Amino acid sequence: MNPYEPPTIENGNRPRQPSPATAPQQRASKVDSIAAIVGVITVACLAVVYALDWWIHH
Repeated sequence: MNPYEPPTIENGNRPRQPSPATAPQQRASKVDSIAAIVGVITVACLAVVYALDWWIHH
């Protein structure tokens, strides 16, 4: 399933090869950006929780 492989027998008869190849890349970049946003929010929430915990116990 390497996108850089030459077209094989089963997908060689489709002339529009770039349009199915670019759709998963756009979906993957969208998922990556959503995952990055969720990761940043998670880290920020953990930082707030640790700061409150440190502030309460000191």
